[in-house]
Amino acid sequence: MTITSSSKPLWVRDVAPGTGASGRVAAGQTLRIIDLEGQQVADLVSFSAEDPGEHLDVTYTTFAAESWQLGKDDVFVTNRMRPIWTMTEDTCGIHYAGGGFCSRELNSLFKIDQPGCYETILNELIELDTPMTGLNPASCFNVFMNFPYGADGSLKVQESLSRPGDVVELRAEMDLLWAVSVCQMPGPCNGPQPTPMRFELHG
Repeated sequence: MTITSSSKPLWVRDVAPGTGASGRVAAGQTLRIIDLEGQQVADLVSFSAEDPGEHLDVTYTTFAAESWQLGKDDVFVTNRMRPIWTMTEDTCGIHYAGGGFCSRELNSLFKIDQPGCYETILNELIELDTPMTGLNPASCFNVFMNFPYGADGSLKVQESLSRPGDVVELRAEMDLLWAVSVCQMPGPCNGPQPTPMRFELHG
């Protein structure tokens, strides 16, 4: 069910680039992700609250959806092929579901000396006291990331196509834990400069 603008969230968190957020979502509740200023990417991971060894798997999800581009009404599945999220709203339509996150090691490839989304998410999972066994590239969904597959086989990050106020809504299909990093990688990944994002829980 799509959330109306008048729906009062259970909580709201504005998250700056280079920082993260995390929490628990009960089955039936919705996590709402808002790009406040546009062209900003966030890396999202999630796990079964009962067994964190069961995690979102974007590889299995794209196989099940028979599409590399996920959007409204698509069901995200775990590494055990069980539904974990349903995307109930998507005003952007362009995300990356190939897995992976930036990290200090990956950033070094681009001569950037800073930690990445991997380290931010790792710190959030430590705060949640969640085992990191399920944290791997396939467990990461890159919200608003524009990383298209070219017809000639090319694969190059481009500026996000999200606009100010664009929204993704994910309805939890099980009790789950989630963690997110608002990416601080400079352009073109996050447009001219990284900007904050808002996360809301509705239910």
